[in-house]
Amino acid sequence: MEAVIANLGDVGGKVLLDFSAADRPAPDGYMESGVETSTSELIQEWVPEALVVKTLVPSVYLMADPNLLGDPPTVMLASDSRYAKEVAGRIFYDMGLDPFDAGPLRNARALASFGRIFWVPLLQGRDQGIEIRLMRSSYWPCTWDVQATFGRPPDADDLAELPGQGEPQPCEAFRGR
Repeated sequence: MEAVIANLGDVGGKVLLDFSAADRPAPDGYMESGVETSTSELIQEWVPEALVVKTLVPSVYLMADPNLLGDPPTVMLASDSRYAKEVAGRIFYDMGLDPFDAGPLRNARALASFGRIFWVPLLQGRDQGIEIRLMRSSYWPCTWDVQATFGRPPDADDLAELPGQGEPQPCEAFRGR
């Protein structure tokens, strides 16, 4: 990967989508990370002037027909750049997929973990697989003031605006449940 990145030329200010995984089989047969951080963080180190976005994409058959399973799969986007997430979000939304802001680039580590879970039923020989579909709700903000508990992240007032986010349900929808 480092050689590929080195041969891209000037990537200053350009959005780089990282679909890669540094997974390898662990001694128990399941996948584990082959890097201590994430491939996205490594890419960002190699080309600090680029705008790196870590993303997980659905299986190829769902990219060809995003509604095959009923609802389009979610494409999580982690980046330190609001602009880069918005560019990536528009690309995936225009493909019929559901973009989701997954926070800063360091969360690429968590996204890579989802990728490793994808392998579990396949390695176990089960006749099933998984796709990721996040369900948006207003439940948590209606029941718990998380910012009062943990504080506000520095980008809380400058979040990426991704297409298809929709409006959350009002809190009244959750009262009495």
